[in-house]
Amino acid sequence: MLFAARVRFATESFSLIDHQPGRSSICLKPSNTVMISPEFLQINKDVAMKSFFTLIFLFVVAVPVLAEWGAAYDSGDYETAMTEAKPLAEGGDDLAQAVVGAMYLFGNGVPQDHSKAVYWTTKAAEQGNVRAQFSLGVHYANGEGVPQDHSKAVFWYAKAAEQGLESAQQQLAISYNQGKGVPQDHSKSAYWTAKAAEQGNTYAQYALAEIYKRGQGVPQDHSKAVYWHTKAAEQGHAGAQFSLGASYSNGEGVPRDDAKAVHWYTKAAKQGHASAQFNLSLSYETGLGVPKDRSKAFSWNFEAAQQGDASAHIKLGSFNYRIMQDKVEAFKHYSLGEAFGGGDKAAEKRELVAKEMTDAQLIKAHELTTEWYEEYNAGDFKVCLQFHFFRRPSCNPVQTDPG
Repeated sequence: MLFAARVRFATESFSLIDHQPGRSSICLKPSNTVMISPEFLQINKDVAMKSFFTLIFLFVVAVPVLAEWGAAYDSGDYETAMTEAKPLAEGGDDLAQAVVGAMYLFGNGVPQDHSKAVYWTTKAAEQGNVRAQFSLGVHYANGEGVPQDHSKAVFWYAKAAEQGLESAQQQLAISYNQGKGVPQDHSKSAYWTAKAAEQGNTYAQYALAEIYKRGQGVPQDHSKAVYWHTKAAEQGHAGAQFSLGASYSNGEGVPRDDAKAVHWYTKAAKQGHASAQFNLSLSYETGLGVPKDRSKAFSWNFEAAQQGDASAHIKLGSFNYRIMQDKVEAFKHYSLGEAFGGGDKAAEKRELVAKEMTDAQLIKAHELTTEWYEEYNAGDFKVCLQFHFFRRPSCNPVQTDPG
């Protein structure tokens, strides 16, 4: 029983009694769901391009001939930076070409122009400028300034990856994982993820840990998973901290150690990781690795629920139903629990409550659920509402990222 309380989906806490409801219907559907596998990152063009630009200017400091326009850019004098850099770019300087391309991309010192950004970035990339090669790959991946072409994106990622640029190695790994621009190949994905991880890329370290944990493209190895989770966790990656806590909780890849589990859950929970907050709540409730503290248990469960954690909402539903005897709040939390992936368990509990509610209470519960979502995600979710005596609509539950 204690072991069951420690794992992620053990939701019945606060000494609550299970009950077996039927089926009522409220489901929430995102207007634009992006599925992100837990071990890989999707392309984020803003982060990628800003990172690219930052790397360029770190390099500029070491190049005396370009130090003047580099200083102009750093001070916010973009027009001067462009005036001084562009002649160098026209003269064939690959670094200046890359920077001019980036300035057109962001509209710094010139009107924003993605086509010109691609033109100058291509000039630099063709001369072997590693950051320009990566940048050009991002342009093709996002169809920005050029028609979207994942094959060309992979071509340029590979050029930069082979020169050792960890961001390119990471994106190349993602391409192989997703089969975008190349045939899907988990072994090659693992290879390039390892290359980036070995250079200290936090996200790649986390990704590699998940790869070893699942045995995707490599033999499954929980010890290596713990090794790479630890590397990423020590750099502050919340998902890695949570996963490391879970490894210590379950004795997977390391000897079981509840105190260390709590240590890493706490690190992740303080960064807002919902699953870590939920597990930390269980730790305080059961006294595993930390003294029992019902107040902290409730507080961390509430924090997890506020971020859309299905298990935390189910728990709050049971708390309101059994302890507070507030059927409206119980219905709301069970509904939210189902919407966030709690599935039949949450739906069944909600149905039991619904059978005991008046129509007025049901209307109020639906209103509160809708209101909660509007606050949660600024209206990005469409809420499908029907009362318990109507047929349940076919909505898909909200997909969340466990990393």
